Order: sequence, then structure tokens, then C-alpha cells
Amino acid sequence: MIGRVYFFKSEQYGFISIEGDGREFFFSARSIIGELRRGDEVEFWLDDGRSPGELIAVEVRQVVPTFRNSAPNPLAGIGHPSNPSGIG
Repeated sequence: MIGRVYFFKSEQYGFISIEGDGREFFFSARSIIGELRRGDEVEFWLDDGRSPGELIAVEVRQVVPTFRNSAPNPLAGIGHPSNPSGIG
């Protein structure tokens, strides 16, 4: 699942909210993979909590943004130096 850390008490616990549906999930510091801060977008799995029917976030890790370069590739369409036309 994808959510956002809206509360984080350093080295102890935090809560993740799912944008658009109002659900919130608790996570403990031992469930964190890497480093987190309040406001980070995170990916996580759900597991059973201590109470029946309770779900908690586990394997919580920051989502690393991917950037797509919209500029055209200047090398597109150029063949290997032994075949500069790219025609084969």
C-alpha cells in the first residue's frame, strides 16, 4: 500500500494515512526500513495487530520519487559508430 506519514515520534512509533479514504495505520519503529520523516510518502504492508481485527503497517519504507525526463534523447535514432545510419 501507499500512504503518507502524518505523525512520527522519532525512534518509537508513527501513523500513516491513506489519502482519499481516511484510513490510518499504526507502525512501530522496528517496522521501518531506512529513514522516515513526517510527510514522507511510504510503501508498506499490513499485518495483524494485537487486537482482533486490528491491522498495523509493517515493512514501512520511503517511496523514492522517480523522475521522467521529458526532453528528447539526443542520441535516439543514431546507430553504432560502425553503422552510423542505424539501418541494418
